[in-house]
Formats: sequence, structure tokens, C-alpha cells
Amino acid sequence: MAKDFLLLAAFRSGSTWLVDILNHVHGTAAYGELFAVSEKKAGTEELTRDQSQKTTQYLEQTIRAYPLYYRETEQRRIRPFSTFSYLRSFYQQDGTTGFKLMYTQLAQHPEIWAYIRLYGISVLHLVRQNHLDVIVSREMRKATRTTHRVVGAENVTPVQITLHAESLTSQMRSLQGNIEMARRLIKLSRVRSLELVYEELSRDKSRFDPLWSFLQINPQNQEPQSQLEKIVKAGYAQTIANYDEVCDTLSGTEFAHLIGG
Repeated sequence: MAKDFLLLAAFRSGSTWLVDILNHVHGTAAYGELFAVSEKKAGTEELTRDQSQKTTQYLEQTIRAYPLYYRETEQRRIRPFSTFSYLRSFYQQDGTTGFKLMYTQLAQHPEIWAYIRLYGISVLHLVRQNHLDVIVSREMRKATRTTHRVVGAENVTPVQITLHAESLTSQMRSLQGNIEMARRLIKLSRVRSLELVYEELSRDKSRFDPLWSFLQINPQNQEPQSQLEKIVKAGYAQTIANYDEVCDTLSGTEFAHLIGG
């Protein structure tokens, strides 16, 4: 029996990469941030952070992303009923189906959690353990105005970024706190769940085996495939303009080991 799922993650945690991999498995459909949308362009709702082909097709061919669905469907304006109606329509698709939801989006739409508990939707919790990588990725996105890079696309011009050293540890503790809060929510809710670590998945393809088993899907001996690759490929010393200052800031903290990543 196919298992419908929700992919819960933080921004810049590798969630789009994982969605792309899931979409390469036959019978599985993973979508982007259906609960985040910017504005209409040429009749299509443009997602703020995810432009995956399946997500775009879904928005064009079926129901709209939730914010527009909520705004434009007059008879279902009252939450949480409109959210439940939207999710019921979404999960009616054949095969293994899911979408990704950011922590902040769950905070804005807590009724989603009630729905997954009520209807037994499984939860994939994606965690990126290296908080420095998350911050570097976030700042690089701002500097290059590039969210993701497709394999074979024109190279992004390498740039150096400057991190705000004074707030670095507080940013990292906030990232860790969000992960811990999500873990507690999952544990207390007793939903069927699997935690995935981005670093482990990207380093060792065998780490996907528990995911295939959890979702009860068969990749048919196909290795995990993605059309996306990292934008930041150089080491910290080459990427961070104030590298020495960052090293001094993290020295003696619980995050000191990350600077060697």
C-alpha cells in the first residue's frame, strides 16, 4: 500500500533536492511548497522557493497553491475546513504522494498537523546538521540571487560572502532549536515518522534504503537521481570573506567542530 507523506524541513536543508530525487522514482509524486506562493505571472502561480516541474504542472493542471485556493474559493474560506478540503483533494492522487512544508509554514497553518494525525499521513523530517552550511547557503542565495542550480546549467559566478559574526552562534542555536521543537512535536503526536539527515543522504546512497522501506516504494535498483547540484562547492576559507573572524567566534562553542566542514 502506498504511503502518503509530508516532508517537514527548514529552509536551505536540502528539501528541494530530496523532492527531486523522490520524483525520479516511478509511482511517486513529491511537490514543493504548496503553502507558500508569491504572485501570479502569466496565469501561473509562481512558488517562492520551489520551481520543480511536477509542482508547476500540479498548479497548472489541478488545484491552486493553498493561499490562492483559500482566497478564491468563497464557500470554503473558513479555516481549518478549507485546509482540510484542500489536503483531501491533494492526497486523492494515485501512488505515493507528498509535499514539502517548512517549519514556518506549519506555524502559520497548524491545522495541517491535525489533518496528518487524523488521516494517518506519514512524516519525513529532513534535518541538516551543519548549521554553518545552512547559513552559508542562505547568504550565498542572497548574493547570487540563485536558489538552486541544475546540473549542466551555466555556472554561478563564485562570490565571497561575509557572515555576521556577532549573531552567528545565536543563529545556529535558533536553527537547532527549531529542529528540536519539530522532533518534540513529532514524538508527542505519535505520528508515523522517519528522520532523514541531509549529510548522510548526500554522502552515502545506501542511506536511502530506510526511506524506500518507510514509504513502501520500490526504486527498482535505481540509484538516487537528482538534476540539482550544490551552488557552494569551495571550502569555507575560500567562500567566507571573514573566515578568520568566524573561526574565532565559533571557537570554544558547541559549534566549533563545524568550521572544519
